[in-house]
Amino acid sequence: ADFTFSNDMNLMAAAPLSMGLLTHNEPPTWHPASDALKEACKKAAKICEEGGVNISSLAIRVALSNLKISCTILGMKNIEQVKIAAETAKKFDNLRATKQEDGPEFLKSILQTNEYEIWMKLSNKVNGPFSSVWRDGTFRWDGVKDAKAFWKQLPDVTTEDWQIR
Repeated sequence: ADFTFSNDMNLMAAAPLSMGLLTHNEPPTWHPASDALKEACKKAAKICEEGGVNISSLAIRVALSNLKISCTILGMKNIEQVKIAAETAKKFDNLRATKQEDGPEFLKSILQTNEYEIWMKLSNKVNGPFSSVWRDGTFRWDGVKDAKAFWKQLPDVTTEDWQIR
């Protein structure tokens, strides 16, 4: 985000719920994340639940709070998720911030006190639920490789077909 901002480009982000990982439900069985990342997300969801925070709403607000990202695409599969996204977006009504004000203080102004405290626990790189996956690099997955594998499973579709769909 810093690179695109400093070069006068816009950045679009997608999947702030990490394709279902940052919800209170199990991710889909086909999810390409490592087992370690899936477990870290379960721990994060439990921390949120114990603190009375909806992890999906928190994840969306954290994503939207990065003012250097001009567009965040949300995928929603049911009415409940649409309602959560709408309520989350309302938190940004009447906020006046510039891209230069982006950062922890802006995030703090969007979150309630308990939500910010939970966020601090989740983002703790030493003791937080994601600390081990940040250390060993298992917080990433290769979406291109997984997309190719998906298209190869379909009957009568060649590897080249997925590239033009």
